[in-house]
Amino acid sequence: MQYIYLNNPNIEFWLELSGIAQQTPVTIIQDLDEWLTCPEHSRISLHEEVWFAPENADLVRILVEHSRLCVIFMPEMVQDAWCREFDKSNVVFYIAGRLNYRKPKLADVRRHHYFFWSTVDFYHSVPTVLDQLDRTLPRTQQFDMLLGRKKRHRDLVWETVDRSRSIATYFNDDGCQDLSTASNDYFKWPSEILDAVPIDNTADIVTVNDTIVSLSQLVPVDIYNQTAYTLVCESQFENRWSFFTEKIIKPMLAKRVFVACSGRYFLRNLREWGFKTFDGIVDESYDQEFELGRRINMLADSMRQLAERDQREVYEQARPILEHNYNMLMSQPWLQLMADDIGAVIYERCVTNAVVPVP
Repeated sequence: MQYIYLNNPNIEFWLELSGIAQQTPVTIIQDLDEWLTCPEHSRISLHEEVWFAPENADLVRILVEHSRLCVIFMPEMVQDAWCREFDKSNVVFYIAGRLNYRKPKLADVRRHHYFFWSTVDFYHSVPTVLDQLDRTLPRTQQFDMLLGRKKRHRDLVWETVDRSRSIATYFNDDGCQDLSTASNDYFKWPSEILDAVPIDNTADIVTVNDTIVSLSQLVPVDIYNQTAYTLVCESQFENRWSFFTEKIIKPMLAKRVFVACSGRYFLRNLREWGFKTFDGIVDESYDQEFELGRRINMLADSMRQLAERDQREVYEQARPILEHNYNMLMSQPWLQLMADDIGAVIYERCVTNAVVPVP
């Protein structure tokens, strides 16, 4: 019998998808004290973390110390300190991105597909949203630059890139306000959402065609239909890791040529996940630059060069890449892939005592 402690009901759903209960008897326990009374050699813990508060780290220390296997899910890759602090042989991390340094010596690091499955599933359910995209070229507006909330790398982008022939929005302060009433200079409310409900965070839920979706995961059809290319300004700009969110997924779903402002090796790591980028069509040398200011200057140069090209020629050259990325997103069972991997890790580590190859 495997006694599994978990801190989030979603994880129980993943376990059901994994089929681990068909391979070995399991008991799900959500009370920590009860779990700690179970036989030590059969204790497994599954912990999902979004807010890396000190008290949450205290709980993880207990789980790591008392688990035969401790699985830590990090769908919001806002720090990598835990990957170093909890570098133990009984720990497996699932992170929504990739570390840009030698992996921890003892812990295993695997892929968390959260933003892929949560974003793509909506478009499987409501394909008519993507059907509204207009493929007509050329466009008078070059880039869409929907930068979001204030962050250092976004400040630099706003100050550096040429916005004269693009649609650009930016909350240049970090205060909260109702996005449905915000000025177009800050946020452009999507027309797919007919009812402008009060909402102060793009991660909040809205309804489109009777289907719920995070506002941030909604492809901005109105903006895409006015612009030729997309500037993705990701949530993080750290060089130590790459974090993949819905921001990079949306232009790939819409078959858009994009450039990306994030940390060093963001595009390289995206390619390692099986996607393709536009080197040879766009100068992507900025992806290799360590220093943030210089990286954004190089990105701005690449955007200027791209803007000077014939849009129809660019898209004809990029067509195989666009189709590859779209097909990969829409054809992969992202949630099932991760559930299967979780099941394999538990089975091999705790039932057969083997090591599962990292996918």
